Amino acid sequence: MGFPYLTAGDLLLWIGAWSIAGFAAMGIDKGLARLQQRELHPRRIREKTLHELALVGGFPGVVLGGVIFSHKTSKPSFWPPVGASLALWALALACLLRLGFFQLPI
Repeated sequence: MGFPYLTAGDLLLWIGAWSIAGFAAMGIDKGLARLQQRELHPRRIREKTLHELALVGGFPGVVLGGVIFSHKTSKPSFWPPVGASLALWALALACLLRLGFFQLPI
C-alpha cells in the first residue's frame, strides 16, 4: 500500500477553508482597528496570527481581505511574509507534483 495521492479537490478544500478564515480575520481586525481609532481600545488580531493564517494556506483570503477591507495596505512590512507563504505553497505543490504525490486532473 503506497502513499495516498492528494487530489486537486483536497488542495482546494484546504486552501479554501483557510482562505475563509484569513479573509474573516482581516475583516474582523479592520473592524477592531476602526474601534481603536475611536479610543475604545479593543484587543486586535496580532499580525503574527494573520501571517500564520497565510502560511497554513489562507494566503488568498488574507490578500483578498486586505484589498476588500483596505486593511494593512499602508503597511508595506506586513505583505512580504504573505508573499513568502504563497511562494512556499507554490514550491511545495511543484515538489509534490514532481515526486508524484499529487495528481492534477487531466
